[in-house]
Amino acid sequence: MNKVLTKTEPILQMKGISKAFPGVQALRQVDLTVLPGEIHGLVGKNGAGKTTLMAVLMGLQEPNEGMIQIDGSEYSSMNPTEALEAGIAYVPQHVAMMDSLTVAENILAGDLPKNKFGLVDWKKVNEEAQERLDKLNLKLDVTKKVEGLEVAEQTMLVIAKALFGDAKLIILDEPTAPLSRAEINRLFAFVKSLKEKGASFIYISHHLEEVFEICDRVTVLRDGRVVGTENVKDIDIPKLIV
Repeated sequence: MNKVLTKTEPILQMKGISKAFPGVQALRQVDLTVLPGEIHGLVGKNGAGKTTLMAVLMGLQEPNEGMIQIDGSEYSSMNPTEALEAGIAYVPQHVAMMDSLTVAENILAGDLPKNKFGLVDWKKVNEEAQERLDKLNLKLDVTKKVEGLEVAEQTMLVIAKALFGDAKLIILDEPTAPLSRAEINRLFAFVKSLKEKGASFIYISHHLEEVFEICDRVTVLRDGRVVGTENVKDIDIPKLIV
């Protein structure tokens, strides 16, 4: 597989990332580039290095060598707070939210509008939450408790919250595992609509057919090394797993 070259300024560049643990070389000179408005697949067998690479990007692991560039700013390593401030957001397979609170309360948590008496202005809470969701064309009942949402809707809400928090790059880690096909279709439609608005994603999955369905490019890791990066439209599944 040959590396794809592009003239577009990347939102993310990870260059020469290496990480060793006692007795294990988890990453070896790994390069990863994500473009603005791109859904970039990251695939590989268990133990290939995907989790470690994302841990480095999120500031959970410090690389032994290499450089990270996010939207033009360079880092030799980051802590989790710096990663968040740089615009990196992570959406796990099983999302965690304040289930007993409403969609609106989750969206505006920590910044609920108050009236002149210092009490929460619930009408304004719902209005502001609805305005934010409308901008993303995400149709959810803001007065509904999160525990009553479908799993796909909860995932979309977490993605939306990340964007409301000025995320530049969202990592989707096996997001379809708990979903039905109908829910997957709805999630994919939402992610694609955000991509059209300029959002960028790293999409991690063991389901290669999903990579071909939603991703623009894909990077393959094997034994801690990059096998290559390809435009999805230029390859097929047999080539991807060679």
